[in-house]
Amino acid sequence: MAGEGSAEDMRVTFGTPGEGFPQCGGGMKSVIDPVQAWVRIRSTTRITAISAAAAFAVANAVGSSTAGAATVYWDGVTGGWDTPANFSTASNATTPNPATSPGSGDDVVFNISTANGGDTVYLNANQAANTVSITSTGSTTIQGNASANSDRTLTLGTGITVNTSAGVLLGSSTPNNSIVIAGSGATLTKAGSGTLTLRANNSFTGGTFLKAGTIAVLTNGNGLGTGTLTLGDNATGADVQVQASTLSVGNAITVAAGSGKRSIANFGGQSPTYSGPITLANNVSFDDSTFLRITGGISGTGNITVNASGNNANGMQFGDGTTFGGQINNDGTFTVANTGVAGDTTPVSVWGAASFGAKVTGIVQNSSTSLLLIRANDSSFAGTLTINAGKVRVETPYSNVGSSLSASNSVTMASGTTFELGNTDQTIAGLGGAGGTVQLGTGSTPHTLTIGGSGTFTSGASLNSNGSAGGVILSLAKTGIGTQTLTGNSAYNGTTAVSNGTLLVDGTNTTGDNVTVSSTGKLGGTGAIVLASGKTFAINGSSSAARAVLTPGDPTVSSGVGSLTLGSSSVTTSATLGANSQLAVDLTSTTSDTVNVFGTMTLTNGADLALSSSQLAAITPAAGQLYTIVNNDGTSDGYTGLLSYNGTLLAQGDTVFQNSAYKLLISYRGEGTTFDAGAGSGNNIVLQSVAVPEPSVLAAVGLGGLTLLRRKRR
Repeated sequence: MAGEGSAEDMRVTFGTPGEGFPQCGGGMKSVIDPVQAWVRIRSTTRITAISAAAAFAVANAVGSSTAGAATVYWDGVTGGWDTPANFSTASNATTPNPATSPGSGDDVVFNISTANGGDTVYLNANQAANTVSITSTGSTTIQGNASANSDRTLTLGTGITVNTSAGVLLGSSTPNNSIVIAGSGATLTKAGSGTLTLRANNSFTGGTFLKAGTIAVLTNGNGLGTGTLTLGDNATGADVQVQASTLSVGNAITVAAGSGKRSIANFGGQSPTYSGPITLANNVSFDDSTFLRITGGISGTGNITVNASGNNANGMQFGDGTTFGGQINNDGTFTVANTGVAGDTTPVSVWGAASFGAKVTGIVQNSSTSLLLIRANDSSFAGTLTINAGKVRVETPYSNVGSSLSASNSVTMASGTTFELGNTDQTIAGLGGAGGTVQLGTGSTPHTLTIGGSGTFTSGASLNSNGSAGGVILSLAKTGIGTQTLTGNSAYNGTTAVSNGTLLVDGTNTTGDNVTVSSTGKLGGTGAIVLASGKTFAINGSSSAARAVLTPGDPTVSSGVGSLTLGSSSVTTSATLGANSQLAVDLTSTTSDTVNVFGTMTLTNGADLALSSSQLAAITPAAGQLYTIVNNDGTSDGYTGLLSYNGTLLAQGDTVFQNSAYKLLISYRGEGTTFDAGAGSGNNIVLQSVAVPEPSVLAAVGLGGLTLLRRKRR
């Protein structure tokens, strides 16, 4: 051929196909000499001339498989992507081979029915394809070539799909032996029950779709590319799980609707961090065998289940002390499931910048082995914390902003569970449930549990100062307008302060310090409150219009009538009703509320006696019916002050109430069944019913009438 390698136009002679030239589309054959950059072309078509530079471009376009956008099938067990003989153009045979290895327009399939063993593919150079589909029943590995001393890039036009029950590895943990999956808009789709392992610094942007099976992100946190990971598929309904080793995965995660479990987990004994935002359209499970950290916010609709089964002091963490991308604010519950290791060695922590949002409908502790630690930062959560098993500990928020729980949150406890104030005062709406223990954790600082809600709560829990701290002071405060009933037996050594709402003690509260009822607070119940020696009860409001109330009995039971005991036979006390206090009692026709006092009761002039007008109108006490409203254990400690009724002081024997059927008289010297045992012989406060009009008056009226009749007849 004249003029080979010349920069001038050259004439090409055309002939028939043959002479070893590779077949091209349209009957054309071409081959390039990479050094001389000249071209030999034979065709049934005449080309008059071509330059050397143009020859290279033509040969590349015509000779490359991309021009035909072919589908090729891997048929080698181990080999290089750049070797055409490792591919086939037939889906069920290892031949015929394509003219060249796949290019950017080709679709590559790893599944030939006659070659489904374990495949290992080496990228000896950067490669490209339109799509890659891995459906082989044998394992598949695609990696770089360590001898090349650099990672390789596989650039995809549309994306990669893995649909197999076998294991698939993309990349390598060996330095300079991995691959980078690239492609603007390219996606990764994982189906099938097998595990896809990603070990590369991938940069594809179209997102990852995990429709079935497992994806394990190892070695590099960018294994999922830069797009969103969609967890689950509405159509397949299969279980899915994403795992990661000790690295940070920053992808946004969308939990798709549909059936099947969606799980975010750690890989083996590794400790990953998922830092991207998580959006729920379904329930999600966080599964930890050693340690797992979530630092992205969680939103959307679905329940969160936490399974912390490892033996690690850090356990599972939501937040890292300084970072959390929003709140845990799913429209659903947050539940710690019952998992593995006994004790507090595997805590589930919500702490630092993390917090529960207003959309969370409830926090549930079901684990008898995993401590739930809440150090939330200014939570707006307004639901209920339910402790069905194990322990929940609340502590001061990491940044000392806000509180872990609030007066919007009630706590419901099952028997045998624990609600622990770790190192903080804590306000809740109220306590509910059949039992459990409220206690302090370690430390020496006194702390207070405040009941601040507006609802009605009944709890069988025990308040216990000792807990794991041994003698640390726990106090109880009642500040909300609601009603809290305690039916359990408590032993705490701090104060009890009721400044608003109602505290009903239906069990036995053994407390170590004073009990005060102030402002508009009410103290009542059918149990006993026993103070340490020398401690006192003080009931006094802020004004006559805002009285503190001592109200024995429990209005939540049918009759509302009962007895509240202050002190005990072994530990006596003193109780004072101040000038702005009120003693409120319920009456039936045969019985009344009673305050039992072991010790002394002091009355201050102006302390109000409150009787229900509707009850007084409804009852029909027999003449002589005795109501003991204060049962004082002594006999000689009398009263220097007087109760008042409707603003009028009541002296010994005064009438408290009267209607057309009966009237009630008051005595400060009752004893047993005696209305007035005399000064120094009785000190119970009693009411006695007297018929109206009195029988003696009727008799006198009757005699006077007879005398008058006799006089008239004369």
